[in-house]
Amino acid sequence: MVEIKVAQPPSVAIRQIEFELEKAEHGMGMPYDAERVGQLRSMLREARKRKLSAEPKARREQGPR
Repeated sequence: MVEIKVAQPPSVAIRQIEFELEKAEHGMGMPYDAERVGQLRSMLREARKRKLSAEPKARREQGPR
């Protein structure tokens, strides 16, 4: 199991989860684990939601240009 660091920028965390999901889906040295694939898909959905919800907040904090 890979540890996903919370302090990472959302885009980095998303890429890391996508990579782990790719490995889990295609076996890459380990047998297919449906439970792990499901966990990673859920983690990916949540990470994308957090990124989308954080973007408008970041824009508001920057103020008008």
